[in-house]
Amino acid sequence: TRYIQVTVMENGVQANKMTFYLPQLDTHFRRVEQPALMADGNHLKLAMLGIDEEKRGVGWVESEDGGMYWQDQQWIESEVFMHLPPRWDQNFLYWAILQNGEAMICRTESPAQAPDCKGLGSPRVDSFMVENGVVTASIDTGTADWALTEIHW
Repeated sequence: TRYIQVTVMENGVQANKMTFYLPQLDTHFRRVEQPALMADGNHLKLAMLGIDEEKRGVGWVESEDGGMYWQDQQWIESEVFMHLPPRWDQNFLYWAILQNGEAMICRTESPAQAPDCKGLGSPRVDSFMVENGVVTASIDTGTADWALTEIHW
């Protein structure tokens, strides 16, 4: 079983340690991996990918006090690509999925909002990065013929 562990240090001393398993995020037992942490002062946002035999998705949890207390965890069910970690850009979380045979990049500002997803024009994506709402992804345009493509929000 895989999990994500966040340790909060104050003045070189461990102040808190929190371990996230997906049973905290949903009712099914899953493994989690590929964490992405964003900090804006004491406001922390942690995203992670999760998987089990039945479904995949993105876990989301926030802390307003620098990681001493974590609010209720959220779960976004989504057919995530497990080899691509989610990424934060400004207030948005981005992740890659496969939907109807096409690789897509999704984003949302909140786990309560429906994700906004845009297609990449290929069933395969090798990697992606995001900066200022622009996603650059490496996609397969043929048989192992990789090219960069951009998506603008």
